[in-house]
Amino acid sequence: MANPQPTDAHGIITHEIQENILIRDFSKQQLKIIYLIIRLSWGCGNKAWQYENYKDFEVVGLFKSDVSKQLTFLKNNKVIEWIEKYNLLIFNKDYEQWLIPLKSDSKTIKNLVHKCLKNTNEVSNLLTVLEKNTNEVSKKSEQFVTDNPTDITVSGVPKESIKESIIVSSSCSPYSYYEQNISPLVMKSRETITSWLEMDKMPSELICRAIDIAVRKNKRELGYIDGIIRKWTQQGIFTLAQADAKQMEWDRIKSNIKPLKPHKPELTEEEEAAELMERLRKRAK
Repeated sequence: MANPQPTDAHGIITHEIQENILIRDFSKQQLKIIYLIIRLSWGCGNKAWQYENYKDFEVVGLFKSDVSKQLTFLKNNKVIEWIEKYNLLIFNKDYEQWLIPLKSDSKTIKNLVHKCLKNTNEVSNLLTVLEKNTNEVSKKSEQFVTDNPTDITVSGVPKESIKESIIVSSSCSPYSYYEQNISPLVMKSRETITSWLEMDKMPSELICRAIDIAVRKNKRELGYIDGIIRKWTQQGIFTLAQADAKQMEWDRIKSNIKPLKPHKPELTEEEEAAELMERLRKRAK
């Protein structure tokens, strides 16, 4: 009988239990229920969680119609104890009783843990170096902006392009950002934004950047923003840094383009001689 968890109510899940949850074939909904029970029982100093009604499960995105089905499944497979009469849920820490099939051997995850423990010093040193470099770059950038508040240029790129690159926050929500800057969300716009996030794997901050571009160019249309996203996807642009680099490259190209001089057709020998005679005649006057 496995007994890895302290008998008293405890807020910490032992590594042994975490590992056995990870290697079992739980669905996404079942995992949400398990961790919700643990958080609201052990995490609150109790051995059980007494829920008020199925609406409590909406906090982890479960509909009422799914709760009973998943709780029954977990109870039948001895992962939890469900005292339905009193709305009590108890997580069964004895994972050897669980009837959920394994997705992988427990030795596999233990080997990974062993490798990570061996590499602790190397990882720690690497993070220290990276953090130091990041801080140095950040300080230099902040100092540069402070010293040059209005005349910011990079290799001939207009300062407007630089400003555009710092408009979007990494915590930007495409849905609310669209509503604030374009129009109220309807089914089509909501589904399109969801498609950008889930199908195109486009980061939220980059979608917000596309919205900024549409606003700046006074093209507040879903189709125009979709065109920007499509173009970035085709070009393999999936970060703000890549978008900034592409914009700077384009701005640099535009700044170097000179207007073409009107083409002057070549003259025949007779025409060239006539033109020369005409100039001599004008000069003689």
